[in-house]
Amino acid sequence: TDDVSSLLRDTGSRAGGIVILGSAYAYGLATGTHHIRETAQLAAQAVLITQTIGGVKWLTGRERPKDSPDDSWNWGNDGGHAFFSGHSSGVWSAAGVFVERYPDNDAFKLGVYSWATAVSLTRINDDAHWASDLLVGGLVGYGVGVMVARYDPFIENNAVVMPTLNADYG
Repeated sequence: TDDVSSLLRDTGSRAGGIVILGSAYAYGLATGTHHIRETAQLAAQAVLITQTIGGVKWLTGRERPKDSPDDSWNWGNDGGHAFFSGHSSGVWSAAGVFVERYPDNDAFKLGVYSWATAVSLTRINDDAHWASDLLVGGLVGYGVGVMVARYDPFIENNAVVMPTLNADYG
């Protein structure tokens, strides 16, 4: 099971996300399918947002199970970075985008949700997270993914807030 866990965990890592979303984008580009390309862009945006929000790990300081196996309430430590799971929030944010963009394909939705669940559960297998870290990470990620997909800047007449840099501004 550790080999399967390792493979699944890797698909939820930064490198795995780049390969999966990059491949989806390249496929959309090669086939001229704007919807797939835009979906990959939105999923990447959602993942980046969740990983930025995931900086809360450094504020909460929750110890990982492998570092504090008998105390799931061990919070406020400098070395603790368990709450919430970045793998879980990342895969669930991408899942939220893909499912919102392909709502009529039940088999696809089942596959995407199964993948996100499996990647999340690898973090328990690795003693890297408590179940609550996965739950909160999954909820945050899914919420961000759905919001990013629903406020899609590729849809005409959708309001979009975009930060800009201006050299003339103090």
